[in-house]
Amino acid sequence: MEIEDYKVIRLDNPMDFNQAGVLTSHVEKLINEGHKNIALDAADVVEIGSMGIGAIISVSQMIRSQHGMLKIIGVRNQLHNAFRVGKVDTAFELHFLNY
Repeated sequence: MEIEDYKVIRLDNPMDFNQAGVLTSHVEKLINEGHKNIALDAADVVEIGSMGIGAIISVSQMIRSQHGMLKIIGVRNQLHNAFRVGKVDTAFELHFLNY
């Protein structure tokens, strides 16, 4: 999937401790390459832990510090609920998966 002016990173399920480190490293690499706008494709994510949410918050801050934008696309109800419970659902630009 491509979005104009955005580099897309596909997230794996479950979005846990291991995947959190992978995501952070990938975003750091893209930022170092000069990419500012990043979209996280969350279509496959049905489970997310606190480390996964923390990693998304962290990469969001990294991207914003470079005056970039973060979108989370393909959001399923389970992921949206986890964001709501963590009270971070309004912190991100979310694009929901169409069924």
